[in-house]
Amino acid sequence: MLFTCRQPRSRLYLFVRHSSALRIAFFGSDKFSIESLRHMVKLKETLPGLIDVIDVITRRPKPFGRGLKQLRDVPITQVAEEYNLRLLRADTSAEINALVTENYSLAIAVSYGKLIPARFLQALPFGGLNVHPSLLPAYSGASPLQYALLNMDPSTGVTVQNLHPTRFDAGEILLQSPELAISENETYDSLCDRLAMVGGQLLATVVRESLYIDPKPITGLLPYSYTSKIDKGRARIRWEVMSAREIARYYNTLGPLYTYKECCKLDKKTREMTSEVKRVTLKGVKVESREFSLSQVGEFILEGSRLVIKARDGYVSAETLTLQTYREESAASFVSGLRKKTGDSRHVFLSEE
Repeated sequence: MLFTCRQPRSRLYLFVRHSSALRIAFFGSDKFSIESLRHMVKLKETLPGLIDVIDVITRRPKPFGRGLKQLRDVPITQVAEEYNLRLLRADTSAEINALVTENYSLAIAVSYGKLIPARFLQALPFGGLNVHPSLLPAYSGASPLQYALLNMDPSTGVTVQNLHPTRFDAGEILLQSPELAISENETYDSLCDRLAMVGGQLLATVVRESLYIDPKPITGLLPYSYTSKIDKGRARIRWEVMSAREIARYYNTLGPLYTYKECCKLDKKTREMTSEVKRVTLKGVKVESREFSLSQVGEFILEGSRLVIKARDGYVSAETLTLQTYREESAASFVSGLRKKTGDSRHVFLSEE
């Protein structure tokens, strides 16, 4: 893997700068942060004297499920236990600032989900580092992977920056990967895994070469752009404007998508037909390369074990569907029970409720 070139620091320089081994406070949570942590552990094992301590700081488990009676922990906790690293919990700035007494020398934050407070950073001799899955300043913010995929970008990359004390993704760029191609069938998970590995390698280079000391910032080549958190409404299929390729990419990025279906029923009291629109959730969505005899966007037919739907440009198919108030079912079961559930309505999905 080729990174943006820098001259390696001399061994004398590294010795002078690291007369004391690093005490690292590693802030992480999701699977993107795991590879960075693994690379730090590997550096500690292979370069004695470079790193003395790696403590993992993460958020507390969150309740989920019916009644919020179960707790779900973040993935990085398992890796911390795997390497027998001390695991600390911090959800607030006050709790992070209290860690000043641990005498850390460097903070590393990767997908922690919270700004590391200035007071804590200023207490560290070497401040902090961050691994971000984009070529900053492009796609700063919370959802760089999703935006690269949903915007059908041909490539993306990874950046290591130092931590800014008051703003996300506003630090000096220390090292960047080259542009990394996004494949046609890329998913969120596959892209996350690839960039996590590259990010870990970049971070290891920055720490090993002490690029955070007396930094010589790199200027990003791409223009600034911001990515907000992904709204749940992005999972709605707009049949009139989305191509089959776009719909499949949205599914590979966001997971289950949804659309709407008109339902016609006979009112038993008035004996009149009533109409309502219900949500339908689609899973197992993929592009179909064949042509089908469908003329209207959103129109669908059963083809084998899959439901084929016409998009603006081409066709997609779904493996399972869930009509609002009903259970998830196969495409064949969905079609066979459609008349009973939706009456004499057209076999067409709607973009709007």
